[in-house]
This record gives sequence, C-alpha cells and structure tokens, in this order.
Amino acid sequence: MATAQEAITTLQTRALDAIKAGQDAAVEAIQALRQALANKTPAPIRSVGDLIPNVGDPRALVDSVYDFAVQFLKLNQEFVHRLLGASTPVSTTPIKKAPRKTPMKTKTPMKTKTPMKTKTTAK
Repeated sequence: MATAQEAITTLQTRALDAIKAGQDAAVEAIQALRQALANKTPAPIRSVGDLIPNVGDPRALVDSVYDFAVQFLKLNQEFVHRLLGASTPVSTTPIKKAPRKTPMKTKTPMKTKTPMKTKTTAK
C-alpha cells in the first residue's frame, strides 16, 4: 500500500504530465495557425511585443512575473515550515502524571467546652 506521500507524488506527476500535454497541444495549434496565416497574408505576422505598446521584451516580462511567483511560493513554503516548527511539541517524551495525592484528612473540630455554669445563689 502506498504511503500518503507516494500517492500525492503520483497524482502530482500525472497532473503535471496532463498539463504539459495540453500546453504542447496549444503550442502546436498556434504554430499551425501562424503557418496557415503566413501563407495567406502579404505582410509578416508581428510579435506580441510589437502589438502591445510599452511592453518591451515580452519574454523578459514573463520571466519577471514568474520569478516573482517563485519567490512568493518560496516565502510561503518557509512560512508554513516555521508554523509547523512553532506548533511542534517541545518534547516528545510523554509527560509523567504526578502521583495522585489522597485528600488530606481534616481533623474533626475540637469540641468546645461549654462554659461552666456558676451557681447563683438566690437572694
């Protein structure tokens, strides 16, 4: 039986493989479309950077956005590790329970002596 980590890794691998296959299909479709349009249009097809003003190099922009995403994910990963560290018990040794003390027996209250009655003489 697979461990939880093995099952997660298998699912992640399958998901990434499916995503890559979809991406490959999209790139092939765009390449085929570009080739088909190149044969039908008199002017060369321009790049994305030429179509959107003030973008600069679109590859550099994409790299910048993904570099930020990597930094963000790394920061969150470190944060979660710190949370796990903060929530881990300080000791793995079970706490020994103190022996249960029996309730202390209380002494019965001392009986107070009744004051002596003094004899009164009748007058």
